[in-house]
Amino acid sequence: MLSSVLRSEKAIDTNIAIMRAFIAIRSYSLRFDELAAKVMEHDKGLADINEVLRWLGEENQARYDEIQALLQSIVWHSVFGNPSFVSYKSACHGQS
Repeated sequence: MLSSVLRSEKAIDTNIAIMRAFIAIRSYSLRFDELAAKVMEHDKGLADINEVLRWLGEENQARYDEIQALLQSIVWHSVFGNPSFVSYKSACHGQS
């Protein structure tokens, strides 16, 4: 390499610095790959959590819709009584 051609103290120091730089880059590259793998693992975990939250939201909406239907039914019965016994005549003219 450079130090073998020039055979000076400065060339040797420069060669050592270059080798250390390559070692640092290699070390950084390995850590970056590990970090990228961890990020991918966390992303998968977040996707799973997001799926569960979406499912829970849908379940909560379904329960909310059921409760609203029951409440409307209760209000209907309290205002109009049992709808199967309400005739058009009684509902419109107050007759039973």
